[in-house]
Amino acid sequence: MTYNKSKIKVLPIKLADALYQDLKYVAEKQHTSMAEIVRKHIEPVQETAENLRKKHQQKSKPKDIFEDLKHLIYTGPLYEADKTDDEILYGGKLGEY
Repeated sequence: MTYNKSKIKVLPIKLADALYQDLKYVAEKQHTSMAEIVRKHIEPVQETAENLRKKHQQKSKPKDIFEDLKHLIYTGPLYEADKTDDEILYGGKLGEY
C-alpha cells in the first residue's frame, strides 16, 4: 500500500466559528474552496494597502538631510541671546574663578 502525502492548504486567518461555518456552506454550494472566496474579497484590499504604502513611502522619504531635520529648527524668540552657551549653562560663573 502506497501512501501519498498531499499538501493541504489552510486558511491563514482566524475566523469566528459562525463565520467559518457560513463560509464553508457558501463554498460547498458554489463548488469552490473557501480560500478562493477569501482571496477574491481580500485581493482588492491588498491592492489598496500596497498603493497606500507606496504613497506613504514616497512622502516620508526626505529629499536631503536638511529636509529631514527642518522640523527640528527652533524659530522662536531667544530669551538670552546676549549670553554664550557656557554662560547659560553655568549661570555666568565662569569668569568669577
